[in-house]
Amino acid sequence: MIVTTTPSVEGKRITAYKGVVVGEAILGANVFRDLFAGITDIIGGRSSAYEASLGEARTTALRELEQRASAAGGNAVVGVDLDYEVINNMLMVSASGTAVVVED
Repeated sequence: MIVTTTPSVEGKRITAYKGVVVGEAILGANVFRDLFAGITDIIGGRSSAYEASLGEARTTALRELEQRASAAGGNAVVGVDLDYEVINNMLMVSASGTAVVVED
């Protein structure tokens, strides 16, 4: 499935719009990861634990977005937007876009 942040797919014609689709992922806090991230913040550097969690959440949200687009009858998603939020020590990633049918 083609997933793009652009409003169209280069070289392909959109033949049908199937509606807005959304995928979300929420990851809870982890005491050990938070402790390590705090140490990294003090001494400087990047927190690989949080980067890994962020990547996992983004992948999950995009996979869910693709599944919902397919269920709506689309074979691509255009105009994808990724949003990141922290809510009560939980990381939330949401991906939204428009499910469309593009010609093959």
